[in-house]
Amino acid sequence: MLADLDWYINESGKDVTASDIMIEALVKLNTTLFDELVIISGDAEVLAALKPHRKLIMQSPINEVRKRMNIQSNGPDAMLLFYMFAGYGLAHGNLTGEVKERGGLGINYDCVFKDASPEFCMSLSHFCSEGVADFVNPEYECVWTHHMTNGDPYCRYIFKKKSDPISVLDDPGKTLATIPKLDLPKEQVQAMSIWAMSYFLDNTISVSIDFNGSKKTVEVLGAVAKNVGQQIGVELAKNNEDLTENALSLGRLIYSLQKVTGQKGNFTIIFNDEVTNEITDCTQQIRAFESCKVYESFFQGLTNSINPEYEFAYNRMMTKGDKTCHWTIRKKADSSNQMSKRGGVPDDPIKRLTNRFIDGEITKEEYEEKMAIIKKHYPR
Repeated sequence: MLADLDWYINESGKDVTASDIMIEALVKLNTTLFDELVIISGDAEVLAALKPHRKLIMQSPINEVRKRMNIQSNGPDAMLLFYMFAGYGLAHGNLTGEVKERGGLGINYDCVFKDASPEFCMSLSHFCSEGVADFVNPEYECVWTHHMTNGDPYCRYIFKKKSDPISVLDDPGKTLATIPKLDLPKEQVQAMSIWAMSYFLDNTISVSIDFNGSKKTVEVLGAVAKNVGQQIGVELAKNNEDLTENALSLGRLIYSLQKVTGQKGNFTIIFNDEVTNEITDCTQQIRAFESCKVYESFFQGLTNSINPEYEFAYNRMMTKGDKTCHWTIRKKADSSNQMSKRGGVPDDPIKRLTNRFIDGEITKEEYEEKMAIIKKHYPR
């Protein structure tokens, strides 16, 4: 996980627009999939199952801060810094921290999940901050006094000794030091937010698998994810008419969204109405196969709502044991758009390419180049 976070911070794409879209998608995916799981399995059961997952996530930012800032302390100053660093992207940098006489006081003035349910907020704020205290100094605990999801104007929390009285929450003493405001570029803040929310989503899917099994998880959560993709696709199409043109415009969009989530691949144009991407490296390749299926459903919904003539699908996934991941966007296979002009021959990429060459639409060099690409991506 440490290498994973390091990748996001140092090597993720600088596409601010794609990051904004993906952050919006991940916020909706996290909250809607969590709410659906609660409906199926119950809030108390889901929270109890998520707790160890949320706590474990905090090991990575703790290690990252210790490495980058050479932090040796295990007191409230260190715990406050670790938690603020982990939540920096989710709060858009709008957070403060003060080391008091009897603890570390933090306040978040913004949060991407401020409109989520109180239960969802608890699964993040309470469990993640508890993970920081457990990993750094078990003599301490983190107590939350305010939540935006409860209607408060901000979120407020205190890292305090377990042995100290509850009155510390109202009066933690005078300020000994102020945690300096981190001044990070927007693309780095976005990368940290995407990293955290990707793991939160994976937690929810893992718990769903434990409760409901693989098949039901893919079926139920996949349907929710597809609906989220449709919602976002409608808004994107409304503001970007060029996205509706063909598979190429759709493919470039999805390629950019996947790139900011930690994927590296080879985007290939077969035709304007058919594109592929072979993913050779991905920060999520060690996660559950069901997580990839949920993301696939999201991109299917996105594609369908932007242009219903096209479909998105994976035919290889590293989480299934394949060496690479591979997806395709192409026109849907129906009689109106997938029959060749040559006597109603069913659409086939090799036949289509050959027909274009015969009709003089492409040169011999273009034909040979595209034929090599097709044979690579469509082995027979």
